[in-house]
Amino acid sequence: MRILLTGSTGFVGRHLERALRERGHEVVGCARGAAPVHCDFTRDHRPEDWLGRVTGMDVVINAAGIAREQGAQSFAALHERAPAALFTACEQAGVGRVIQISVLGADPAADDPWLRSRGRSDADLAARPLDWLILRPSIVHGEGGASTGFLRALAALPWVPLVGDGGQMLQPVHVDDLVRAVVQAVECGEPRCQVLDCVGAEPVTLARVLARWRAWLGAGAGEPCRWRRGLRARGRRWRAGCTWLR
Repeated sequence: MRILLTGSTGFVGRHLERALRERGHEVVGCARGAAPVHCDFTRDHRPEDWLGRVTGMDVVINAAGIAREQGAQSFAALHERAPAALFTACEQAGVGRVIQISVLGADPAADDPWLRSRGRSDADLAARPLDWLILRPSIVHGEGGASTGFLRALAALPWVPLVGDGGQMLQPVHVDDLVRAVVQAVECGEPRCQVLDCVGAEPVTLARVLARWRAWLGAGAGEPCRWRRGLRARGRRWRAGCTWLR
């Protein structure tokens, strides 16, 4: 199949592109400043910006996203306006299937602007006359991932940084498992027009995750240091079981 993959230079995108190519698919990676196709989610907000890129594609996978805003890289631009233009172009070009990799907890009515922007994009796609699938992964972990690096860094501190009591429930999913789910959806064409949560097999608290990392690092139990203000926003996202895709 011919597949356009946005966000191909991100953590999930890199793993996904490699897996699809190994399965014999023709993957056209699309990312800012990247070859073979350059795209800029901060500016490509018209269907005509995308039409030439999606024409002739069997599947379009949107794996682009940010965890924090910076300059022109706003949640509204990257998670709403650019994907909306992309989806419209897919309709116009007759793309067979559109898969969006969103985040667990995405909701158009969420208080958190990150989750809200993701939820709005998901709702937009779900309302279109396309063969669509939305996957909402929890924290995606794996070597080279931002989440893995961040949690490892926290665990390496001489004290244990916790948001509140550290009881936020997480259900991390390994990047390889998420990639397998996407590849299966591409090749089987099923399921269709559904929103699926992608989580690991075992729910675990943030405190337990850090304890496991400390044990692996040989850092000992450590004394807890409870953050109630500085990590509040990130704590909300942990409680939603969210992920960083870049």
